[in-house]
Amino acid sequence: MLARVIPLRRLPSALSVLDYIVPAELENSIKPLQLVEIPLQKHTVFGIVDAVIPGSASNPKIKSLLALASREPVLSPRHLQFIKDTALWYHTP
Repeated sequence: MLARVIPLRRLPSALSVLDYIVPAELENSIKPLQLVEIPLQKHTVFGIVDAVIPGSASNPKIKSLLALASREPVLSPRHLQFIKDTALWYHTP
């Protein structure tokens, strides 16, 4: 299972959404709009799950999520869409 995660750190536009492997122990509890901890370069940062994609990952370069930082969604779908629209309008990730 893969999770599409929006890192809460300013990155180039091409890297505004990253894929991570969901560990087996988190597969039953991960949902979109949750706050998660992800590895990014040599740091651990927070990110928001944009989507959960069922299936297995075949690319060995994809890193794994570290942990869930929240059990409940931290944004509503409406708020996330507003943030995406604003980022598109201002050409920022």
